[in-house]
Amino acid sequence: MPGGLREPANRIGLRLGSAVPWMLFNGPQRQAMLDVFARDFNAATIHNGFYWTEWESQEGQVSARALDQCRREIAALRAIGITDLRGHPLIFPGYEPQWLAEGMRAGRYKKARLAEIVQQHIRQVMELFRADIREWVVVNEPYRFYGPTQGDYFKLILGEEYVDLAFQTAREVDPAAKLLLNDWDNHGTRGLSGASEGSSETVVRNKTIVERLKAKGLIDGIGLQVHVNAARPPHKQDMIDTMRGYGVPVHLTELDVNLKDVRGEPAQRFEKQARVYVEVIEAALESGVCESICVWEFGDRYSWLEQTWNQYGSPDADPTWLDDDLQPKPAYEAVRRALMAWVDR
Repeated sequence: MPGGLREPANRIGLRLGSAVPWMLFNGPQRQAMLDVFARDFNAATIHNGFYWTEWESQEGQVSARALDQCRREIAALRAIGITDLRGHPLIFPGYEPQWLAEGMRAGRYKKARLAEIVQQHIRQVMELFRADIREWVVVNEPYRFYGPTQGDYFKLILGEEYVDLAFQTAREVDPAAKLLLNDWDNHGTRGLSGASEGSSETVVRNKTIVERLKAKGLIDGIGLQVHVNAARPPHKQDMIDTMRGYGVPVHLTELDVNLKDVRGEPAQRFEKQARVYVEVIEAALESGVCESICVWEFGDRYSWLEQTWNQYGSPDADPTWLDDDLQPKPAYEAVRRALMAWVDR
């Protein structure tokens, strides 16, 4: 498709990106994936390899595979002109390596020692990629509890201020890097927790963290994941008001629109999805505070929302704006029209 989405995004000064799809990057459609990036995006999120579970599955040993994965993705993106890169995430409570999770649950780490481990990890990752990655999700989904064997043990041991410790460490390592807090269910206030409209409880919690970090000069923006259930789409004005209310630049970091609960003929379902994508993107642009939009990978069959390992997965999700064969769906065309309309303003 001539021009794709990168052209209008560049013309309106929008950082438009995607997380790098691991399956596509490492599979036979790798070149097709890179072609999509070259056509549609001017930014990217590197995440596979940076999860602490992958980075250091054995204590004290950085995974050569994780390092290679991150470096290969960076090199491939640079070759097609994409150097605006976000690293995701440095700290993700509930998704730390087994040796650390078991140690925290068993009480083997006192406060001082755990603080050292957190600082050492952040320094190690950021220093290795300082030349290539200028923006980081420092903490992803803080203060959440997922179950009896998985939760935010950083908070239990270090207290809520572990987030401040993480951001302070990241700021010291690279004062020029942009530092983000990232969370889900934080793009609106009208829904119940877990609903796509957003949760006022999550927004309030995030605002409290942001205000604390902002007062210390430690935060440069907040990430809103915006994993939308198309059957319960967000309210546009609520999104705009919520984004403006954070008091720092906003980034839509993990956008997708899940169709699993939308019934009807394929054409009807895809038109519904197109409307939701456009409304979310228009809300971001109209807010005046959104600096970037990043979809959470592309190609329906490759999305995390269609994978069997994922408790949220469904073969009916069809959540991206490209189909199983990486061909544009109605949402793609609708988003391009919406971006071009902003070009013409």
